[in-house]
Amino acid sequence: MPIPDYETLMLPVLRLFDEGASNVADCVSSLKAEFDVTDDEGAELLPSGRVPRVMRFESTSSAMYS
Repeated sequence: MPIPDYETLMLPVLRLFDEGASNVADCVSSLKAEFDVTDDEGAELLPSGRVPRVMRFESTSSAMYS
């Protein structure tokens, strides 16, 4: 499964924060499991070739609290 977009991630991230996650790093493994993101998919780089796609999880959280 491809890594979900911002809108798809928003509610699960908020639920994890409600359940006690203190930062996005605490959420990544749960989100990967929930959305069946494999380790290979998580290791894929963005087109820039510098940042792993899984970092989009962190971007989602940052955008929600901006």
